[in-house]
Amino acid sequence: MTSRAVIAYPIGENEKADLSNGVILQLADRKDTICGGRISWNTDDYGFTYTKGEYTGIDKLYIDNNHKLLLDKPENAIKVNVACYTLRDIRKGVSTEYPIVKIGAQYWMGKELHATTYRDGAPLKKQSDLGTDKAGYYKPDKYDIYFYNGESILAGELAPEGWKIPSDADWEQLEK
Repeated sequence: MTSRAVIAYPIGENEKADLSNGVILQLADRKDTICGGRISWNTDDYGFTYTKGEYTGIDKLYIDNNHKLLLDKPENAIKVNVACYTLRDIRKGVSTEYPIVKIGAQYWMGKELHATTYRDGAPLKKQSDLGTDKAGYYKPDKYDIYFYNGESILAGELAPEGWKIPSDADWEQLEK
């Protein structure tokens, strides 16, 4: 099956999503009756298995006292606040938020990086030509996009805290 989906995953004590126990809430581009089913990702081969549900879409879910995700409201439902999973990147007192998207078993930033400094606040030089040997970035005047040269990436301080610039292996895994 191929579809973009909204899936709820329980978060463990380690604040990581349990990718083996997702609940399919909505399909973005299909109306199949599989919502409410379970999805389990295999992080070894990045495949998944799922158990079909019986709904075309779910817009509410509940959490019981045992922290299980449920589709039917239990007697003692726990009240939760739902917030988008975003990455907040703070550099030199300026906060930029990036949406986080899950593709397969990988998490990616849902928007291009817009950094003009390294994580430690050291400035990146705005360049008119990325062919120079000095670390920096290029931003076309007409577009809201930033291009970083190899020197700025190799410095190791460009990606937001806890994130990294994707490797060839990361891209190959994404293409699977």
